[in-house]
Amino acid sequence: VGKPSGAISLNIQDVGGELIEKVVAASTARIRTLPKLSEPKLKTATGGAALSSSPQMGGGARKSSSPSLILRGRREIVAIASSTGGPVALQELMSKLPGNFPVPIVVTQHMPTGFTASFAKRLDTVSELTVVEGAEGLPLRPGLVVIAPGGKHLLVRRKGGGPAYCELSDAPPVLSVKPAANIMFLSVADEFGGNVLCVILTGMGRDGTDGATLLHQKGAYVIAESKQTCVVYGMPKAAAEAGIVDELLPLNEIPDALLRNLKG
Repeated sequence: VGKPSGAISLNIQDVGGELIEKVVAASTARIRTLPKLSEPKLKTATGGAALSSSPQMGGGARKSSSPSLILRGRREIVAIASSTGGPVALQELMSKLPGNFPVPIVVTQHMPTGFTASFAKRLDTVSELTVVEGAEGLPLRPGLVVIAPGGKHLLVRRKGGGPAYCELSDAPPVLSVKPAANIMFLSVADEFGGNVLCVILTGMGRDGTDGATLLHQKGAYVIAESKQTCVVYGMPKAAAEAGIVDELLPLNEIPDALLRNLKG
């Protein structure tokens, strides 16, 4: 929770609602120890380990009974939403993806201004992928992970179907969060239609559900983290209850699910 501003905290009433909501969520959280940083993974010119076939969904996985409205095409980008518990979840996820991951990854993690640059650097040290904080005009490419900067919405744009790049927005918070996954998901839907892998990880609230709904309607494949590994089963639960989740998986199965859905 951001510290109230000013000598007499004129905006304390705005902070109050957020603080109460987060304290209540924290009371139900499943606490996990942050993994120790391992030796930095080498980022080779070829991008590291090759993509390989993945095992089928494990016993903890479930499929949504609601099919997409249109046929799904090839996947051109991965878009991830996460909040409470997300830093640990993202560290585990990114450390298990190969450096030659064939599409770019964009991430909205709810964090305040000033924290996302160091968070991106931390992820970069534990992953074969290249992880950076988002910047205006930053081009996207395979093997690159872009983290939405705290206090800004991250959007994905491309001109005439060309290479995609980042755009930052100072628009107001959506569902009380900034950056907002809904904003990012909607921009990805505008530029890539259904050619998207959408992932919703642990977090309180329902940010991401509206944007993921549009993506799913366009043919995107939606994966959500299951309750058994979530710190707070809020955002994934909202998406599951909306009937838009194709696979509800524990965190350890999500890397294989991404690789499986990108094959071919």
